[in-house]
Amino acid sequence: MGQLTDKEITALKATHKGGVYGLTDGKCISYFKNPTRQEVNCALSKAEADKPLATIEDMMELTFVAGSELWRTDDQIALGFMNAVKDKMNGTVVFMVNL
Repeated sequence: MGQLTDKEITALKATHKGGVYGLTDGKCISYFKNPTRQEVNCALSKAEADKPLATIEDMMELTFVAGSELWRTDDQIALGFMNAVKDKMNGTVVFMVNL
């Protein structure tokens, strides 16, 4: 459910130069683009202390590009997807090198 063809995935990659990725629970697949700093900033600006998941949900809304939308209505899929999207908000893994 939500699976794109190779041609559609190629088109998504061409449209979203920062990259795209898919998230699946084995039943459905949703496609998201890698977030920009502006999108992370937008999601973080809406953060509220009493709604810790709202930031990640906003990030998902801002970066969703195609596929299944079950993550919007199914709590278990949403929670699973949120873990992966949260990692994307952290960017590339970097290492500090003492000089």
